[in-house]
Amino acid sequence: MDLEKDIHAALKTGAEVVLAIGTALDQIRDRKLYKAEFRTFEAYVNKKFSMKRSRAYHLISAARVIKELQSHFKETELPKNESVVRPLMKFKEQQLIEIWQTVLNSYKDPGRADVEAVIKKLQTR
Repeated sequence: MDLEKDIHAALKTGAEVVLAIGTALDQIRDRKLYKAEFRTFEAYVNKKFSMKRSRAYHLISAARVIKELQSHFKETELPKNESVVRPLMKFKEQQLIEIWQTVLNSYKDPGRADVEAVIKKLQTR
């Protein structure tokens, strides 16, 4: 079915979209490119994208995680969307690599709950 192909194609690009959006938001924030029109980054993302500040920061953090994972894993092994990445945001690079490798070894198509289960398991050992 063509619609299912569309869904699979969108899922494959999910990490790419998060990476592009998060990276762009990060640069806008860090370089203060919003200052020409807005006093704060929060006002900027709210007005331009109807996005809360916390959502913008989640996307920035997700992009950071995806960038770090890209240097160690093939494109097909990267998280499929920001939800899957979210539990990984609090970890440093070496921990990320270990967690994500364990996730890939344990699950064929990992979701957020799978990542959370691996994190919980690794933290209790």
